Amino acid sequence: MPFHFKNNRYLIFSFLFFIIFNPPGYSQNIKKFDSLLINLKKATNDTTRIILYLDIGNIFELTNTDSSLLWYNKASNLSATGLNNNPNQQKTFKTLFAHSIKCIGVIKYYQGKYDETLEYYNKALDLYTELNLLEDISICYSNIGVVHQEQSRYDEAVTCYLKALKYFEKIGKQKLISTCYLNIGNVFSVQQNYKKAQEYYNKSLQTFSNLNDEYGMATCLENLGSLCCETYDFKGALTYYKKALEIK
Repeated sequence: MPFHFKNNRYLIFSFLFFIIFNPPGYSQNIKKFDSLLINLKKATNDTTRIILYLDIGNIFELTNTDSSLLWYNKASNLSATGLNNNPNQQKTFKTLFAHSIKCIGVIKYYQGKYDETLEYYNKALDLYTELNLLEDISICYSNIGVVHQEQSRYDEAVTCYLKALKYFEKIGKQKLISTCYLNIGNVFSVQQNYKKAQEYYNKSLQTFSNLNDEYGMATCLENLGSLCCETYDFKGALTYYKKALEIK
């Protein structure tokens, strides 16, 4: 029986970009927080306030989920109020509301509250579908896929990733396509379908290489190395790991 390595990475999308798990330093966060608070005091309309709430929540997303959730809830509440009270700005407030609850879903994920995570992601997905915001639809599908993967619902995860991939290809988001390939490869790896995992890791590696994305390339190479270890191809594993180290 092959032994199973647990270092395969999968990336989760947050707000309008995906996180590289490298949060800025504490002092940098404080400076940005102070600057955003100043802008918040100067804000003259609710749409600006909501955007600033989201920006502030994002600062703390990886370092203080409770603080992040506080600000995302402020954004959600104000955007819901705006949606009810501004019939001429329905699209604007509905979009901001969708962003807000998607961000709350990300925090619930980091807190390990997966049922609540899915609840928020699916609400956001419904809103984005109404608004026909293709990138946000695809990001929601990706996030939902990650949650299913965390809970070992692998078929559901692949289904969501493939839906996300379809939208990413439609809008030509190469970096997000690469990450989707990577996530699909991770599912097949966990299922010990190493041939399919290798196929998707190589697709991801090629796309990241075309973008000159060194982090993405290194991640793919490390995962390919792990596949080799799973099948006792230690020489191949060393080759991939060395290439990953050269990039880093």
